[in-house]
Amino acid sequence: MFFSTARFVDDICVGGACFICGALAGSKRFNSEHILPDWLLSEYSLHDRKITLPNRQEMRYGTYTVPCCEECNTLMGREIEAPVSTVLKSGLDNINDFVVAGGLMKLYVWAGLIFLNS
Repeated sequence: MFFSTARFVDDICVGGACFICGALAGSKRFNSEHILPDWLLSEYSLHDRKITLPNRQEMRYGTYTVPCCEECNTLMGREIEAPVSTVLKSGLDNINDFVVAGGLMKLYVWAGLIFLNS
């Protein structure tokens, strides 16, 4: 879904709507999507480490999340996170094979989601 900049700021950043579909808080079941995926935080023991945000606020990586409805979070986990986490944990040769087999867009979307969320 596409949002204007104003709607993205008002509904997503301030209003707590789902950052993917734009569903308003309270209209669906919500959970939080980690900015850096939970599997990545676990892989490198980052849950309790801190990040300093551009506004100089410090947050623990494990609590650095954005609102996401359960439906979108489940879909994103199945379609993007699961295949990308599997391939990134499997070594450079397998990453290359994944890209050659057409997986480049999944890697691009995965990296884009991290960029968008942060």
